[in-house]
Amino acid sequence: MDTLQLIQALVEVKKANVSALARDVGYERANLGAALAGRRNLPDAICPALLKELGVEHGHLALDRVHFWKVGSDLRPLLVIARALFVEELEIAGIWREGGGVWDPTRLLDRSLYAIYGRWARILILRSGLVTALGGATPIGPDSVPNLQWRGGSVGASTMIKLPAGAFDRWQKGEVTPDEFDRVLRKKTRYSWEDVRSLAEECGIVSDAVAAWILSQEKKRSY
Repeated sequence: MDTLQLIQALVEVKKANVSALARDVGYERANLGAALAGRRNLPDAICPALLKELGVEHGHLALDRVHFWKVGSDLRPLLVIARALFVEELEIAGIWREGGGVWDPTRLLDRSLYAIYGRWARILILRSGLVTALGGATPIGPDSVPNLQWRGGSVGASTMIKLPAGAFDRWQKGEVTPDEFDRVLRKKTRYSWEDVRSLAEECGIVSDAVAAWILSQEKKRSY
């Protein structure tokens, strides 16, 4: 994985404020801007902090949030992210506001919204840009992005997620909690013990620490 390319792609899809990002990680804004523009390298020491601010920890998308990305007609940033971070096949579903049908006039004004989800990811993607709105952009889906499969096995009106207008408007702004995302997508969130062990090892958490946490929760319940 090219770490700089991944950081560049995440900054692009998150529409991250470079000045704020530099401030949060304690790095010179001019140097970060130059690195993102491909004019200099990033020091290895600063990369983990940048990735964490952009939602990536220990080589995985952070599991405590819904990642909200904006993707225009150019899919290259999304492809960089997918190749680096989509570690298993994820489901993708298109999202509509509830309405009268495919040709509902309100729905026609909406930008395309997609949910990508699995055990290791909660992602909401808003397509943006004039070319996308006019239908000239490459669609997001299994044919264009690796490690994706359509919800229900195929794309179509019957497998779209339909949200009430108020909820749809919130989701278009990225205003959705992990719990709401999971309820709507019926996302499988059950982890096997093997998943937990692998995740702990990747995060550098030893078994004694896991056992201590479990015992602390048990004590809380006993009070």
